[in-house]
Amino acid sequence: MTMQRFISFGIHFNRIFGKEISLNSSQHSHRVKFCSMSSTYCKNANTTGHRGTSPLPALPVPEHRATNLSAVSLALLSPRALHSTDASPLPSPCCSPPPSIPRSGYLSEAKAALATAIAKRNQKTSTLSIDEDMRDMCQYYNLLGTEEKEQFLIHLCTEHSTNHSAVLETAANPPQDLTQPGALSRWEERLRQSLQPPHAWVVTQVSRLTGGVKFLVDLRHHVLQLLQRGRDTPEEDAAVRELDATLREMLSLWFTVGLLQLSRVTWESSCSMLQKISEYEAVHPVRNWTDLKRRVGQYRRCFVFTHSCMPSEPLVVLHTFLTDSISSSMNVIVQNPRFDPSEDRVDIPEEEEDSRTITAAVFYSITSTQKGLQSIELGNYLIKRVVKELMAELPSLCMFSSLSPIPGFTKWLQSLLGRAARGEIRLFSDAEISELGRLLESSSTLELPTADKGSPSEGRPRPSDDASRPSSPENNAEDADDIRDPVTSHETRTVCRRVRQMLATNSWAQDEAFRRALEAPFMRLCAHYLYAEKRRGYALNSVAHFHLKNGAVMWRINYEADMTPRGLSNSCGIMVNYRYFLQDSESNSREYQEHQMITADPSVVTLASAALQVMRNERPIALPA
Repeated sequence: MTMQRFISFGIHFNRIFGKEISLNSSQHSHRVKFCSMSSTYCKNANTTGHRGTSPLPALPVPEHRATNLSAVSLALLSPRALHSTDASPLPSPCCSPPPSIPRSGYLSEAKAALATAIAKRNQKTSTLSIDEDMRDMCQYYNLLGTEEKEQFLIHLCTEHSTNHSAVLETAANPPQDLTQPGALSRWEERLRQSLQPPHAWVVTQVSRLTGGVKFLVDLRHHVLQLLQRGRDTPEEDAAVRELDATLREMLSLWFTVGLLQLSRVTWESSCSMLQKISEYEAVHPVRNWTDLKRRVGQYRRCFVFTHSCMPSEPLVVLHTFLTDSISSSMNVIVQNPRFDPSEDRVDIPEEEEDSRTITAAVFYSITSTQKGLQSIELGNYLIKRVVKELMAELPSLCMFSSLSPIPGFTKWLQSLLGRAARGEIRLFSDAEISELGRLLESSSTLELPTADKGSPSEGRPRPSDDASRPSSPENNAEDADDIRDPVTSHETRTVCRRVRQMLATNSWAQDEAFRRALEAPFMRLCAHYLYAEKRRGYALNSVAHFHLKNGAVMWRINYEADMTPRGLSNSCGIMVNYRYFLQDSESNSREYQEHQMITADPSVVTLASAALQVMRNERPIALPA
């Protein structure tokens, strides 16, 4: 497929949707832009209004990727500014929220459509009439601004929540004659119906509409944003959580692994699917069409999960690299020496894939594209399905591993260095402090502004800090060391402070000697962060928790594995291999989930133990080569 075919696709796509497609590269940008649909079509497509209220306004066709052109499709009525293509990697943290949408003035119409539909809940009403009311409600909701959406969700979850008085009344009046056949069952059914909130019925009705499941996925994303911001009263917070639980329960049933389709994406796949794969990639962003073609080409596999209700939307995307050994750096995976990665060419030469040389599959990127499906497990099932597909296709495969980022490590390390700069904790050995101090003094690339160098007294703990430190043997030992060798103590704190400052700007990565001096301490601390830092007994790092829960082994930590600005900011360029030993994955998963036991390679355990020894100022560290 050539660039001309992509441009032709853009022309055809814009004739239908009025969108603008940018094919960006590092050297130039191809832009194709056409006029949107005529206002006549937009008016005809949006004149159906809610009975008894003002008709829906004539709208321009929203910028949405759905291809269903049905006039009743909810996909045509999604808000332009709300749809975000910045997906979070699974299970990486969420990105920043979308910009605020101004008020539209249709909040009362949305509430009226909702009230009309709920009023028909227990009446002998045609389902077509209820569907029309629900469709109107969804259309008006998509027109609302950000603040109006919050008000509508609060109205939905508070005014149409569980009737607690009816529940208590039904529970307080059980059948008197339990010997009567069916009496207890009828009472249990009445109690079950009283426990179901009206908004659960609303969710069920919306799911029957064209594009309704996608609407509910986006709706849950808005509910999660509402929970993150918090509510004014405990009652509102509890009501929002009840709505989220209702949506999560129903989406979990609809998106079970048996209802998902596994598909492989290749360069011959549809242009819209390739565009979405590029847009949704959040772990290692796609730079240009050349990069995209390489990621779906030879010695690569890209698999997606799709759902019959959202056939054009990839739910989870997994990128795999096929090689003869487990990779320790992203340079081998993303870049290819056969051609310049800065060139934006889609006619790159094809290389024949020799399946006999493929013995390892490296999962280097897994992305959840739908934020409304958060906490619904899909990625672990995708990995298991992909392993089966690859083993059937390539019998020589015997090694499966990830090459995973470590989001949050740099932030955690900066916090630790701040404590070390105040003399609260020890992170470097004496030899490392001497070497780092020498490099800081001799290297011009590591020189800080004069104002940041500090006075001789800077770097010592403040009186308030010393007064607030609890008395302990460790603190007493630190105090004794300060008295015994105050010059070394000041040098240690100064080095820690300056390393912390350089982490904020990534300037430390520009000096080869300084990177080598930081390799040993950073590897120790990273192993400690992954292996020893816990939250409620489980791994603190979300990516580590994901793979360990799937039964992987924390196999190898790799220094300078991702030296891009993103990799440096996330984890100082360090990445980790989580290896899947198929015969032990179930037992490893059970040990982690039931007993919080992390299965790790001895090299990782040794590094984590070395970090503790330095922190406790124990015997000199002898690390393996």
